[in-house]
Amino acid sequence: MQQDSEGPTKLEALLEIIQKDVKALKAGDHAARTRLVDRSAQLQRAVESPAERTFKMRFAAGFSRGFYFDSNFSFSPRIFVFLQQFAIRILIENGAFATLCAKGDPKITAEELSQATGGDKLLIERLMRLLAAVGVIDEVAENTYKPNAITHFMNQPGFIGAEKHHFELHTSVGVRMVEYMRTGAGVEQFNDEPGKQAPWEYSHNGKSFWKILEEDPECKQDFDLYMAARRQGDLVPEWFQLYPVGQELVPTTSNLRSLKTGKDDVLLVDVAGGRGHDVGNFRAHFPQLPGRCILQDLPETIAQVRKTPPQGVELMEYDFFTPQPVKGSRIYFFRNIAHDWSDLRCSEIFSHTIAAMDKDYSRILFEDFVLPSTGATYRSASMDVHMLFSLAGIERTESHWRQLLRGLGLEIVRIWSDGIAEHEAVIEARKV
Repeated sequence: MQQDSEGPTKLEALLEIIQKDVKALKAGDHAARTRLVDRSAQLQRAVESPAERTFKMRFAAGFSRGFYFDSNFSFSPRIFVFLQQFAIRILIENGAFATLCAKGDPKITAEELSQATGGDKLLIERLMRLLAAVGVIDEVAENTYKPNAITHFMNQPGFIGAEKHHFELHTSVGVRMVEYMRTGAGVEQFNDEPGKQAPWEYSHNGKSFWKILEEDPECKQDFDLYMAARRQGDLVPEWFQLYPVGQELVPTTSNLRSLKTGKDDVLLVDVAGGRGHDVGNFRAHFPQLPGRCILQDLPETIAQVRKTPPQGVELMEYDFFTPQPVKGSRIYFFRNIAHDWSDLRCSEIFSHTIAAMDKDYSRILFEDFVLPSTGATYRSASMDVHMLFSLAGIERTESHWRQLLRGLGLEIVRIWSDGIAEHEAVIEARKV
């Protein structure tokens, strides 16, 4: 991934400017306060990674359609976050982002972008002006631009898939939210009862998220690319960086449990694992561990994975609402599955895998957010509300997790995390 090698230098220069403005404010320069508000936003952008920055832009835009003021009653630029997303989406669609990042000369003019993409020069100038103001691209002269680390991050296939996925499918939910509420139904959090419509279905002519993916190959491809790339930019650690594989799976003097080594014995089943990023990386990091690694997903996803399968991983078509065909695996892994579904639907999904577990040997791992009882972070709280409006799902607190799994006949062995509530954790459970 493209990194901003000038970041530390920019940060030092910015801090010097901020110190000068602080002194000016103390001396009675009231304009310095406005400059400091702007500098504070620049400081945050200078410290954030491209992945962190783009996440905040995307999820702030998802359902923000109102105007508001900040705590000092100053007009907040955050009200226009959705306009940034419009600009980004247009420039992705017309190829301007790809052209900007691919050009040998790091600088490119609006005229050159217009000629290369066929886009209107004035429109490009207006959209690029906005993106320069929020740090997505660098403006180096009048109507002249160069890509920065965020530009390159946004030009990756996974980000483009994410941007299209959220823009095309999620924006309409926010736009129609008040209309939905005025039907008199309130806000339906889950789709467990027949005839009930959550915000997503209301905004998409009664079609579920999964139905749309089934019917629209482009949407399905965008979603798969997005899911495969979510760990890019060091935003989310790998699950096996949280779960201590060496301690739990490799026999030691304190852990005498050994892995089964028969040719048919299974080490890991990645259930609904998409394009196999997780299981593929696991196998690449631990090639010495015995046992088969299996990726399970729906037929249309597996068909795509067969074109470039992860090394050392078997592919299997599987619908998790049906009985689990792989019995007695050491690990059954579910990444970001539980948050898509209500407790009732989770019970249906996980009961099939629990029935296939070996009580003394198997473990089930859930990688999902475990929200704190108080003081949730921006990312974790945003994800919970995002799941509410997009999939009628939920990010659960630890007590909620324990209640859900206890009802399924599972006991939590341990919750493994990096201590940062901004990230998902890995919940290890065993069959009681």
